[in-house]
Amino acid sequence: LREKLPLQKGLKRDLVGMKKCNQPGCEACPFILTGKEVTSPFSATSAKINASLDCNSKNIVYSLFCSKDNCKQIYVGKTERKLKERLAEHKASLRKKLINVVGQHFNGPGHNLENLKISAIEKVFNFGQEIILKRESMWINLFEAEHQGLNARK
Repeated sequence: LREKLPLQKGLKRDLVGMKKCNQPGCEACPFILTGKEVTSPFSATSAKINASLDCNSKNIVYSLFCSKDNCKQIYVGKTERKLKERLAEHKASLRKKLINVVGQHFNGPGHNLENLKISAIEKVFNFGQEIILKRESMWINLFEAEHQGLNARK
């Protein structure tokens, strides 16, 4: 049997999952869905988040969720930049009423920016555009975001 070693004083364990960065003035924190896993509203597929992630994490495949009651929409995307930078772009597209799938949904009847929630699905440790694109495509398929979610409406 392995013994659990007590944490040394002053050290903090870095638990896997999605967290808020809680930095003063962070405009992403109110939109973050915290937790250790992400579940598709369509396929019931769950992903255990593979690293300790927050608004400042890079090389992420992420999901946008609609938090409105009885609305099970999801969008899966990827970013090599900070998650909060990519979220800022999504929020700007809503404010500017740009014609894209995320903007159309959250600017639609009965919806608004407050319904938008975001969580990382996974950190991609192998750098490179090709790898992160493959991981994004895999999660779009597993979460059925293309057939039933917002990824289908291009």
